Amino acid sequence: MRYTAAFFTLVVAYFLLSGCLTTAQDLSACNAIGNSTGRNICLTNYWLVRYRESRNPAASMVCASMPEVDKYKCYYAFAIEAAGSGNRTHAVEFCEQITNPFASSILDDPVPIRNRCYTDIAVILGDSTICNHITDVHMDYFGLLKIANETELKELCREEVNAAANSRPPFS
Repeated sequence: MRYTAAFFTLVVAYFLLSGCLTTAQDLSACNAIGNSTGRNICLTNYWLVRYRESRNPAASMVCASMPEVDKYKCYYAFAIEAAGSGNRTHAVEFCEQITNPFASSILDDPVPIRNRCYTDIAVILGDSTICNHITDVHMDYFGLLKIANETELKELCREEVNAAANSRPPFS
């Protein structure tokens, strides 16, 4: 099974931040961060906790005010959180908020973040039909845009879903 560096970073970040940033004092601390990227990471995690508690997708509105790169990472984080809780509808809606199909992904993954978002939530949910949302925009490892065969990209997504399903231990 092939896991991306983004997947491992996401898992580590989830465990480190899952119980943090829960009070108004934490929100004030986020807003006091001078570095905009750091502030946006803090705000994303604060509102992820709110979403986790309420399952209200309005919590993702914090993403809309961020610069493009941070905004798409924010929506990606919300999609992963929604998928992790089994909410397919919210997960797909959060991926759909990544409106720039050319936006680069995270951690030098050559797949644009929108397609990575759909693939990752499909794997988490074990639902290969989500792969149908994937578009034909793709980046090569040198950061150059190329148009890949859309059918091929969707099939690669389905393969990741199947590989993950086959590697999960059976529940007793």
